[in-house]
Amino acid sequence: TLEIDETENIVRKYQLTETHNSMRCVGYRQVFQYLQGTISKEEMKDRVFFATCQYAKRQITWLNRLRGSNVTEVTPEKTNMIDQIITNCINNN
Repeated sequence: TLEIDETENIVRKYQLTETHNSMRCVGYRQVFQYLQGTISKEEMKDRVFFATCQYAKRQITWLNRLRGSNVTEVTPEKTNMIDQIITNCINNN
């Protein structure tokens, strides 16, 4: 996939290891682990999803502290809907 190819190219170009800060980003860390052979592709996908949900929850917490907003629970269905909206926006531009 595009994300795997992108991560592989970046790791190779900049000779990155798991100790570099950039490998702490959501998605890159999990893809890096997959490329190193420490986790399977399915495990990588699960970990990316879980890490994304954790990140979203942290952002929601931050936003709630910033202002008294109402936010709904993050679910796989909602993330799929958001993904479709973003994909449609990208494809229409």
